[in-house]
Amino acid sequence: SLNKETNINNISRHKVSKEKWKITIDDKSLEMTGDHSIMVYRDGNIIECKPKDILNTDFLLKKK
Repeated sequence: SLNKETNINNISRHKVSKEKWKITIDDKSLEMTGDHSIMVYRDGNIIECKPKDILNTDFLLKKK
């Protein structure tokens, strides 16, 4: 279930030639390719979302 707490154990980087999206949360940014997903809070639910599908009304989740 996506509405369950989980720990992030690893974030990895690697070089790719795909189109990249830059996502900014507060004063931090990350780059990701369009085929990766990010978790967002939308309409009372935590959902998995591709960068192209993120809405201005979404809240992006970040690690504390």
